[in-house]
Amino acid sequence: MKIVAKFHDVDSFTADEAIRRTQDVLGEYSDIKAYPSTTDYWDTIYFAIQQIITGEQLNLLFDESALYPQKIKELRSRMLGRLTQELDEVISDNEYKAE
Repeated sequence: MKIVAKFHDVDSFTADEAIRRTQDVLGEYSDIKAYPSTTDYWDTIYFAIQQIITGEQLNLLFDESALYPQKIKELRSRMLGRLTQELDEVISDNEYKAE
């Protein structure tokens, strides 16, 4: 018998954590996947950014507490740089396809 259960995890920081926590409840042989809460593109972007930065941000928060304000600025700057690169690539790809 196959059972599909869907629920929203509002306590986990990352998809990996949500999957581990769910496997603890359902068993290690459960097939568990984590997705954005909706199919809205902005939710997908939020989900992706959350997966990318959360581990590093939590390390900064707990291991670099005195330096956290400066370190989070650096993380934000790196992320904005990478997001800008990705956006530029999408724009370039679209322009190429439109030619």
